Amino acid sequence: MKTNFLFSVLFILGTFILFTTCKKKETVPVSAGIKVHRIQTEVSYNSNNQVTEIAYFDYDQSNNLTEINSDDGSSVKYSYEASKVIAKVYNSNNILTEKITYNLNSQGLASSVIDSSSSGISTQTYNYNGSGYVTSSCLTENTFKDSVQLVISGGNIINLTDTVYFGTMVVSTGKIIYEYFTDKTNTIGEQNYGMSFVGKMNQNLVKTEIQTFGVTPTVINYAYETDSQGRVTKKIILNGGNYSSVSYTYEN
Repeated sequence: MKTNFLFSVLFILGTFILFTTCKKKETVPVSAGIKVHRIQTEVSYNSNNQVTEIAYFDYDQSNNLTEINSDDGSSVKYSYEASKVIAKVYNSNNILTEKITYNLNSQGLASSVIDSSSSGISTQTYNYNGSGYVTSSCLTENTFKDSVQLVISGGNIINLTDTVYFGTMVVSTGKIIYEYFTDKTNTIGEQNYGMSFVGKMNQNLVKTEIQTFGVTPTVINYAYETDSQGRVTKKIILNGGNYSSVSYTYEN
């Protein structure tokens, strides 16, 4: 499975996170006034409008994500226990290449994530506010540490700061500022992928992302197409002179 998709699904807010065949064909309320539509397919396109990846999503009767299948033959399979969620990543030859364990707190949210693969083991911890939004995370692997602090306002992440350490030495810092379409509801967040265990998603769609990880900020602009129900059917990403897009379909 291609790295870009796994990066967006497997962490999902880890923002850092995004990734069986029994489906429940309905819209499920998660909180007052918010309806969650489950994403069925996700198709990624490059700047020449060529398909670079197709991903298919399956859910159980409780609307939890159970499997992701990519057009290259790779997959991610999820299993659920009382206090943990386990994701197993398989390559196109159906060989297990990675195991990701989400350990859940008393609210059913991932408090730590352990990622085991041939390249090593990493651990990421998460803290949440009283509303269930991630407010901080910390990734550690040997002497490497990546600490992220998030600021939430109006149901959206408005900025985050990222500090990277080797041992006790700070080697880089950065910040991302987000602006939103306040009149557009987010239908492509974590809950739309059946991953409510990673915390609440942004309520609105990101309009602009300003990344400062060096001297010159990087500005990424987003545009969206929606259907008659207000669901995102296409996301367009403009990063400088680079253009890409993602299209979505939903369960009925």
